[in-house]
Amino acid sequence: KSVLLAARGTRCRSNRLFPPAIDRVQRAYRKAMFEYRAAPYAGPVELFRATRQRPHFAEDPQLGWGELLADLRVHDIPGYHASILMEPHVRQLAEEFAGALERFLD
Repeated sequence: KSVLLAARGTRCRSNRLFPPAIDRVQRAYRKAMFEYRAAPYAGPVELFRATRQRPHFAEDPQLGWGELLADLRVHDIPGYHASILMEPHVRQLAEEFAGALERFLD
């Protein structure tokens, strides 16, 4: 209930927007986002990419991963980032994912 109320802008008993556990997760997320530096990887990677991208992402079909990944396979899925998980786009995502999984298991 506290999280639901916080999502509406109501403060929790501690006068924080979210409970302490969620605050800790958010701090860890922000720290990782700003401090983590990805390293090159030579193994195969499957990237499931929404075709409707924000302008700065649309310019690079590899979404910035091409320089780090030697064996990158990009799967274009119609829709936006979140909509590829909904009908009708999720069907293509499932088919592409099944094919990638089958290749991995062979």
